[in-house]
Amino acid sequence: MMSQDEVIRHLTDVAEFINATQPDLLFIQEIDVDSKRSAFVEQLEWLLNHTHLNYGVYASQWKASFIPSNGLGRMNSGVAILSRWPLSDARRIALPLIKEQNPLVRYFYLKRCLLECTMDINGGQVTLLTTHTEPYAADGTKKRQLDQIFNRLVELD
Repeated sequence: MMSQDEVIRHLTDVAEFINATQPDLLFIQEIDVDSKRSAFVEQLEWLLNHTHLNYGVYASQWKASFIPSNGLGRMNSGVAILSRWPLSDARRIALPLIKEQNPLVRYFYLKRCLLECTMDINGGQVTLLTTHTEPYAADGTKKRQLDQIFNRLVELD
């Protein structure tokens, strides 16, 4: 676990990089809100308040009142999109779970998702997507997740 000072120090470094490079959009994986491991610092809100990016959407991938392993405690971690233009219509699309996990592990494990939103820019709209797929499963979970993402992209075309 990190202290609040450590989390803020790391976020400050990230914000300095964002402000120096001036991206129009930022897609983030493993960003925490209301989580013990990051000293309950609302990382998305903090970045929105300390960068030129004024709009953000978030979808949780790992949310539990208590994670028993490694003292993690309360956890809410996920994916986010930050933008200099307005974002709307955010939605979380659940991706397939790992089939080989026992029910107890599955209860505490990440629930991978696809975060989709609409960005309003120059009188038009653009659909944005971000995700953090399963890197470790040996049961074909990542392929099932990628197939679902591909199908969503086809629907948007």
